[in-house]
Amino acid sequence: MRILNYGTRKYYRNMLRHVGKKPGITIPLRGNNHFNMSPAFNFLKRSGFFISIIAFSACSPGKSLVKTDTETLRNIQKHVGFLADDKLEGRGTGTPGEELAAEYIAARFREYDISPKGTEYYTQSFIVNDGKKIDSSTSLIINGTKLEAGTGFFPFPYSPDITMEALPSIAVQEAGMPWFFDLEDVLEENKANPHFDLPAYIRTNAKKAMDRGASAVILYNSSALEDKLAFDSRDRAEKSGIPVIYVSKSAAARLFADPGATLNMKMTISISDKTRVG
Repeated sequence: MRILNYGTRKYYRNMLRHVGKKPGITIPLRGNNHFNMSPAFNFLKRSGFFISIIAFSACSPGKSLVKTDTETLRNIQKHVGFLADDKLEGRGTGTPGEELAAEYIAARFREYDISPKGTEYYTQSFIVNDGKKIDSSTSLIINGTKLEAGTGFFPFPYSPDITMEALPSIAVQEAGMPWFFDLEDVLEENKANPHFDLPAYIRTNAKKAMDRGASAVILYNSSALEDKLAFDSRDRAEKSGIPVIYVSKSAAARLFADPGATLNMKMTISISDKTRVG
């Protein structure tokens, strides 16, 4: 949530710039209105909240700034202490901690009789993109066995939305058909390499398979080594030309036991943005 619009923030920044030039004031300013008094000020700057309203509360017209220094610092300490408290749990977007912080600041705005400028009084909601999600329509059926998305299989986030039926063979890489890749060899070869990036390897080789005629890439791991692969909702890579799918160890052991067999495969892949209101 955004608490102040641009015009309101600019007004109070200008006010604080003026305050910073008065003799005896203990709120040092430098550079582009950066507060350099303590890590707490840097914390407030990063969180998007401005301490200008805090200083304003103790610097009313007609009073000596020197006399209000102690009260100003006391107010700052109180407000920073609340906003940095563990109970706000970092004030992550859309979390209860953020709601507590917004309510607290809105209450201070009311105390200072600041006119609301948000779309919802002092606050203003916005859409937060949390990455990607596997849609409920996504499915994979092999020889009549329907695998559960997320446990039995998952598409990589850069897979395109597609519906496909095919009769591939695990051992044959035929143009226009899904190609199968066992990760056993590459995991064994790189088990002592701490810099090996398996997701990057998969993406690169999926592109090579597509260029050679594959209509999809089906990955599985028959080795005892863990691959630690999972659907990465934060992967913002561009869509690839073909779907790239990982089949779980247990499902692969049941369905891919005979490399020479022809499989009856039906798939629907649908991946969309995961959003929420912040």
